[in-house]
Amino acid sequence: MKDKNRTSKVFAGIIVSSLLSALIGYVLSDILKATINQIPVNPIYLILVFSLLSVLLIAIILFRMETVDEYRYDVTKLLGDGFVRIYKDSISDFAISLVSRSKYVRVVGTARQEVVGSKTVKNASGYLSALEKKLAKKSANSLDVFTYLRVVPVAPNKNMVRHIDICNDLALKNGHKFEAIVNLNFPFYISYQVFDDTDILIILDNKGCDKKRDNALCLWSRNKEIIDIFIRRFDDAWD
Repeated sequence: MKDKNRTSKVFAGIIVSSLLSALIGYVLSDILKATINQIPVNPIYLILVFSLLSVLLIAIILFRMETVDEYRYDVTKLLGDGFVRIYKDSISDFAISLVSRSKYVRVVGTARQEVVGSKTVKNASGYLSALEKKLAKKSANSLDVFTYLRVVPVAPNKNMVRHIDICNDLALKNGHKFEAIVNLNFPFYISYQVFDDTDILIILDNKGCDKKRDNALCLWSRNKEIIDIFIRRFDDAWD
């Protein structure tokens, strides 16, 4: 609610300052077309009005700057101390940006397999495509090897099976490490993805009105203490 209020304040400032700018521009254009004798009021009053409008406009701009800086500071603080919410429509794009720059990724989850290919969830397959693209790049040396480990907690459907087969083939061909295991005793409705040792996404999957399970909530953190705990948990279970 706090973030939404700040966002509303920023947009309100943008709208008001835009209207004031338009008003000043309109009046000035009319004045420039007129002569002094044609102006119906004393020019001194016009100067005073313009001065007040300018001061108000500057105040709004400074208020907007302060609001944005305050929001940025709070987000940075949250990111260091705990979690920042990533909204549903942005989860896949955010995960794509992280997997694209990572060298070692640990994942527990379904990869949204129930909604991949859905016309209503157009970006659901974007993450899988980004991963396949990453594995398609040949590793130049041992330092360039990309490792991706995934636990799939439900029986994979045909989309997921095909994706796993593609990733296996690409990893073998290009010198990367890809491994996905199906563990039906791993009843996760909460998925997580750890990118290197710098970022983690914790995702809650819920069933919607169409009875398909999909991302409902995503939390992002760069808190190293939290990330290290998840890495230890994953590595211990994997071994």
